[in-house]
Amino acid sequence: MTDLAVLVRSAAESMRFLADAKNISLKVFSSEDIHISGDTEKLARMFLNLIDNAIKYSPAGSEVSLEVAGGGRPYVSVTDRGCGIKPEDLPHVFRRFYRADSSRSSSGFGLGLAIVKSIADAHGAEVNVSSDGKGSVFTVFFQKNTH
Repeated sequence: MTDLAVLVRSAAESMRFLADAKNISLKVFSSEDIHISGDTEKLARMFLNLIDNAIKYSPAGSEVSLEVAGGGRPYVSVTDRGCGIKPEDLPHVFRRFYRADSSRSSSGFGLGLAIVKSIADAHGAEVNVSSDGKGSVFTVFFQKNTH
């Protein structure tokens, strides 16, 4: 079993140097310990990719927040205050090599979110994205553990 809150906090700490370089506040909110079954290294990679994207697309001086919650269905959300994702791009962001328009794109090959989706799928999780033009929220919903 993997403690989701500990894993997310660790991933955030690993990315703190990138956030600090852009003067971005990186905050983790977790109300409880939540345990899920899964490959800890792959789950960590998934969260690192989500945090990296959030930092990459957030303006200097803003905030990236991570929320870990349990209840009926455990989830982790990563929220940035960046430029957002255009509605026409939202259905495609998890495809390999997909890149949104060049004004939003930065360096990379368009694989990060495809890797996130692949890891989520391998863990029976669902990853969703929403964006309102003032930032984006990526949420990974896990199956409730019966253990």
